[in-house]
Amino acid sequence: MEPQPGVLDILAQFCQRLVHWGPVTALLIIKFIFLTSLYVTSMWLSPYGSTLGTINHAVFIGWVGVLLYNFFMAVAMGPGFVPLKWRPLKIIVRNETTIENWIVAKAQMRERENEEDFIYPYNLGVAENLKQVFFTPLGDGITWPVVPGCNQYTLTVEQILQKHDKRLRTRLYTVVQPYRGSFFPISHGCTVCMTTPLTDEPRIAVSPGDRVLVTRWKK
Repeated sequence: MEPQPGVLDILAQFCQRLVHWGPVTALLIIKFIFLTSLYVTSMWLSPYGSTLGTINHAVFIGWVGVLLYNFFMAVAMGPGFVPLKWRPLKIIVRNETTIENWIVAKAQMRERENEEDFIYPYNLGVAENLKQVFFTPLGDGITWPVVPGCNQYTLTVEQILQKHDKRLRTRLYTVVQPYRGSFFPISHGCTVCMTTPLTDEPRIAVSPGDRVLVTRWKK
């Protein structure tokens, strides 16, 4: 699992994405349309003269609020899910899922003594990979065609070896301070609170004396 960025890292990344000619132009257009519509609507149906005018302006401002919410969410989340220069056929061309790509990346970084270099077994070439998707696949759902020199369990064996290396890196630590599992552990100091990985997964509460297995020391 990749280390999760902290709150400050996410805020800095969001500001970097927001301060760009595209989002700034969009915000200026939204501001111009909002103020112009508010001015014209006030001339037609003043919010101070009738209940209907008040409701009309409240609904309009609410719509603008929803618009800004979705705009900022698109700025914050969109570039993360759709990376720069993303191409939809990339996975098909390589016949490699995102998880498999992560396994291959770790396989290339893993130290090997007497082992041969890892070869991804399912990349049959661009033409054959496209046939596997757009035409009749050669596999039966259990057995799949692989490149020469590999077998049906090449990727599985590599995963097992990577998990074995992970167990060798595991260290046993004893908890010295209590942690209730909160998302903002301000009681442990500002630095710990602001650099805590920002995830939506539940946190494990621990007490002094508990022992935990740690595979990574970086945040």
